[in-house]
Amino acid sequence: MKSGLLLDFEGCFSKGIREVGFIKIADFRIQQFSEIVLDEDNSNLIISEVLSENFDFFLSHKISVENNFIKTVMPYRKANYRMNVKWGPWLDSREIYSVLYPNINKYDLKTLTKMFLDKNELEKLSQHICKDGKNKFHHPLYDALCTFLLVKRLENKVELRKFLQVLQ
Repeated sequence: MKSGLLLDFEGCFSKGIREVGFIKIADFRIQQFSEIVLDEDNSNLIISEVLSENFDFFLSHKISVENNFIKTVMPYRKANYRMNVKWGPWLDSREIYSVLYPNINKYDLKTLTKMFLDKNELEKLSQHICKDGKNKFHHPLYDALCTFLLVKRLENKVELRKFLQVLQ
């Protein structure tokens, strides 16, 4: 598992994706990141661009949400036919933590972040990569960063490959 793409979308299924935050990683080191505001005219183009590379895995918190957003913009067959790109397999930070820590009451991103991440490290890194005022929950790049840090803390402790999932 060398290269990965962390994705977090903000929006709703009825109105579409409003913002996307992504972090490209190699060997669990951040290589590139961005948060992009979308509109109806550019959403397909931007999502296509983000997904145009092949990655060893995708990573999100509660992957079904991100996967379903992608499929609304770029159905699998259409994207694979045009670009020969696949998205997946996926790592789901929510799933990983629910398996490793079965006695936690809530597995939402905010709860896990507060329980497991160093507040000072997160604040310092988020100030570096997030736009002013967007280093808090429900901003896609910040959420992607929290997800990244949650999984990164496990990279040398757990065989993450065992958690890879292929979604249809």
